[in-house]
Amino acid sequence: MSMLSPLNTSLETTKNIPETVYHEWLWGTNPEEAYDRTVLLNRNHLLGLLICRHKYFTTVNSGERQVASRLTIMDKPIYSMTWRELKDTISNLLFEWPAFLERLNKNIRGHQNLRQVMALVNQCAVRFGELSQVATTDTILDDPSETQPCKIREHADKVVLTLAAMRRCLGSLLIMFRHLFLLDNSIKIPSQNYQACISKYNYEASMDRFHLLCMHISIPVGGRLTYRHDFPGMYNHISQVVYFHNSQYTRIPRHPLGEIKSAPAVHILPAIQELYPEIPLRFEEDHFDPTKSQGWYWLLIAGRIYLVTPQPTIWYSDNISDLLKKYIDTVNSDAMTC
Repeated sequence: MSMLSPLNTSLETTKNIPETVYHEWLWGTNPEEAYDRTVLLNRNHLLGLLICRHKYFTTVNSGERQVASRLTIMDKPIYSMTWRELKDTISNLLFEWPAFLERLNKNIRGHQNLRQVMALVNQCAVRFGELSQVATTDTILDDPSETQPCKIREHADKVVLTLAAMRRCLGSLLIMFRHLFLLDNSIKIPSQNYQACISKYNYEASMDRFHLLCMHISIPVGGRLTYRHDFPGMYNHISQVVYFHNSQYTRIPRHPLGEIKSAPAVHILPAIQELYPEIPLRFEEDHFDPTKSQGWYWLLIAGRIYLVTPQPTIWYSDNISDLLKKYIDTVNSDAMTC
């Protein structure tokens, strides 16, 4: 942790940090790492704080303001929101994220919408960067459950955010920025008109895996990461997070084998994993880097499934069978050239 002190000094004196810090925060550190007992934050959290504070210093000077978006819940500009309002805005973003991805697939102005949402998330990070470093009144930091009295004598009548509140917000921002990176850097492959050859035995054998994946996509975006840091040492299975958010959760019925051609990808992926177990599956909060060669892997994020190649390239398709065909064709081509 001491290695971050020079970065903090640089930020406070020059308002700048190296460009590599953003990549290290996004992909170079483990979001689920246990936090340091002395600061109650892990390295990923601390890097995120540096990034958000840097965004605040630079964005305020540039005069950037809020953009219109269907994901906003109030007309009030983000730069003047209270802590509760900022939290509600971020929570709504996380809740609506799967629907946003679905709209993005169907909207002919998808690229423009993506830029607007990028700006919206960035403005949330800017406001958090400001609120994370100030001691102010309880009319601005207006959630008593996530604030505490300032320990500095001259600001004893003011409050600051708790570390738990910071951890939750930093985790949510990290996951959204990860999603945005993947959306901006993925390549949508054209339709291959391919259908994976899945037998009824593979389909039945993958039923438990299917129910497991359904749990992952049923929780809010960033939900597992938040749970792990809110209840350190207690996490054992994704079902804990599912029932924490929805005590009435019930299993999602799986499409019959004869209807998988029109079924969502999450219904088909478990059977593909049975056939091609050499391709691991990763989730939004796992420690991976899609900009570095880390072999083949599936990436399940808010119901959207990517296939990342060893090069690396991030592939996406509405039809997971098309992604599988790309894998098969590539592996066969590599084998023939050996």
